[in-house]
Amino acid sequence: MAMEIPAEVRRYWLPILLFTAGFLFQLLVLPRHFPPTHYDVLGIERFAPVERVVEAYERLSKEWLSETNHQPTVDIIKIRYAYELLKNPILKRDYDQFGLDEHMDVLERVKEQYQKEHFLKIDLPLLEDSVVSLTDDAVLTHESFMSAIAEEYPLIILVYSKGSPRCAQFIEYWKQISARLDGIAKTAMVEVGDSHLAGHFAEKGFSKQPFFRNGVPAIVAYPANCRSPSCYMRYLGGLFVDSVVDWVATSVVGLPRILYYSKEALGPQFIGKSGHHKILRKAQDQLIGDVDRSAIGNVANSVEISSAATALKDERLTFVWLDGEVQKQICAFYLATDYSGACGPRGFEDDNDKPEIFIVRFQRNATYEALKAEKKNNLMEALQGQQTDASQLVARYKGPDEIQEINRWISQIIKDGDSREIPYFTSKVPDLVPEETSKE
Repeated sequence: MAMEIPAEVRRYWLPILLFTAGFLFQLLVLPRHFPPTHYDVLGIERFAPVERVVEAYERLSKEWLSETNHQPTVDIIKIRYAYELLKNPILKRDYDQFGLDEHMDVLERVKEQYQKEHFLKIDLPLLEDSVVSLTDDAVLTHESFMSAIAEEYPLIILVYSKGSPRCAQFIEYWKQISARLDGIAKTAMVEVGDSHLAGHFAEKGFSKQPFFRNGVPAIVAYPANCRSPSCYMRYLGGLFVDSVVDWVATSVVGLPRILYYSKEALGPQFIGKSGHHKILRKAQDQLIGDVDRSAIGNVANSVEISSAATALKDERLTFVWLDGEVQKQICAFYLATDYSGACGPRGFEDDNDKPEIFIVRFQRNATYEALKAEKKNNLMEALQGQQTDASQLVARYKGPDEIQEINRWISQIIKDGDSREIPYFTSKVPDLVPEETSKE
């Protein structure tokens, strides 16, 4: 006689099946898709003590020296990297508690450098010690935390690690930030070794392990007279002085937004780019000179750029230098989403910010004035009548920084554009302020 399946099982067989499949997936399949930890590389359990790390490395290193060793050099580099990181008490602490591993660039560089070499040629050690030079800011402890956030001034906290190379580099920026905020906000520091306090500022993921989304240094702020540990604000912007100070002044303190650049930031943000700025202005000056020469009949040297010179004379061509946070929205409008990365200032450790030249073809629709004069029959027509009809074409210059080449490129685009119909679109257009050639 066949065994009868209970009614409850027949009724809920599908949920039970799905639950079992999900449990097996998480138990057997999902872990294999996570990258191996440094403990896995050494073949030991996670959070193993330093003694076990040393034993595992010595055992593996003996295998390298055996005559039967055929292990690739890249695998040996991974083992050595895991050993050096987990042998260092501070780096091991940061990795175990918050998953911090800021030396992966070193690992990738060494793997690429020695992948075809014998492992004995690898320069050791792979990792260098980083020491954070502390400022006079008070290092918060769990005991002093509550009284610090209850003061009448806002409190800005830097979460850092004594073993982090990024923190060692950023500490000079932090000194400038603290000096700028003197009298406006208090500043303090929390070392990730204080796991209870640092863990309070960390985020929690699916694995329940606390982590810092952008690593360390991380910045959080408590508004004035805050009485709750949970009322802090997390800073997610670029790690450079002006950006942090502007965030504190506007978002934390609530001061009116005043866009500015400090003496320190003015150099890398603007003066450092003045060479390209001057090239663009000289290109404009050359076209103005060609306009003057064409007026007296001397056009022998300006045939290739005559279209650009004519457009400038007819006020159909304008040169504009868009840079910095002030003009970021205008720049993003004209360059659209494809080139939005070319707009705005660069951040901490960002060396990819290079000035670029774009040309934007912008043309009013011939029916615009007629639309303005017509009586609007409904709300939709009235709203459409408030906008400007325009056609737009964006092109990026990829040639050399030579004035003649830039103007030849501009002239060719103008010549092509004057002979083609470009579909227009309807959009509210911000004003552009053209450069003045008399300025230096």
